[in-house]
Amino acid sequence: MEQSICLARLGEQGVLAKSFRPTGAPSAIEQGVNPEVVRKVGRWKNSEVVFAHYVHARIPDNFSDSILNID
Repeated sequence: MEQSICLARLGEQGVLAKSFRPTGAPSAIEQGVNPEVVRKVGRWKNSEVVFAHYVHARIPDNFSDSILNID
């Protein structure tokens, strides 16, 4: 990750590997990656931190349609 950041010259703009945590963790979990794997890769000490600060509940796109029984 750090090598890619350097090659893209993003480090000059203050981008660090941890800059990807807010989007990386939720995206990985939404794609079906085991939350424990996400925790280990992100180097969080426990799952509570991951879910309390980085992964938030998302309403499915079809939520309104499903409760209103719209096909």
